[in-house]
Amino acid sequence: MFIFCRLAKLACRYVALGILLDPAIYLRLPGPEAPYPVAADFEPPKRIFFRHFLPGYSTLSRSALKRATVLRLHWFFTASLLEYLMLSIGYDILVVLAVALHLDDPGQWDLYGNVMEVFTVRRYWLRWHHLIVYRPLVALAGKTVAGKTANCGGNIRRYIHNWLVFVTSGLMHSAVTFVMDPKKSLRCGYLGATKNYALQPLGMAIEAVFVRLWGLGERRAMSKLGHSGKRVYVVASRILGRALGRVWVFAFMTWAATFSHFSEEYCSIVSELSI
Repeated sequence: MFIFCRLAKLACRYVALGILLDPAIYLRLPGPEAPYPVAADFEPPKRIFFRHFLPGYSTLSRSALKRATVLRLHWFFTASLLEYLMLSIGYDILVVLAVALHLDDPGQWDLYGNVMEVFTVRRYWLRWHHLIVYRPLVALAGKTVAGKTANCGGNIRRYIHNWLVFVTSGLMHSAVTFVMDPKKSLRCGYLGATKNYALQPLGMAIEAVFVRLWGLGERRAMSKLGHSGKRVYVVASRILGRALGRVWVFAFMTWAATFSHFSEEYCSIVSELSI
């Protein structure tokens, strides 16, 4: 039964990956322009996004802003989805073989966590994202931090530790990018992944401050409510907090990807057009 369920999951993930990679439906951007990303989508003026929603600031037309929104939604969801499907397919194959050959028992840990638990950047990486190289990277960063930050406070040491873990992981991803296409990497850059990963602790620090302020506000509000009011407030606060958290994760991840990758994407598309 275990093998059958795993094979069913494998088949579903394979179909989903085929749909995701199908050029006919992979991305359909709105507007009269090309339905796929073009160089103009990554030009410097288009790299500013969230400020266009402020009153009186936007310099983009409604169709251009809609197109930019769809592009960023695509980047955010498919970046995680593509990696999830590819790694999960490989993992399912290994699990089926291991159980079928009696090399392991069916009690397997999941490669990915529950996406519904993602409402902070920290939880995105800790509760959802795979932890394939988590332990060796954490051990390496821990040894480095232990000798360099002996006089730092606990929070500072923790953020330095997190930053080293992410930078090391980013360098590994950038190395893969370089190996896959050295010429384009040298021409357009290949450190986008490193920049993106290096920004993640910044998001964690920002949300830690916000969570701290949110908690202070909650305690002040709770002190003024009765017993029944506190119960309603706790439920409402949890729902609102998690909803805002998911919006925050999307906003931060989108900004980080735009900041770190758009210049490389622009160069890549322009280079392909000039060939």
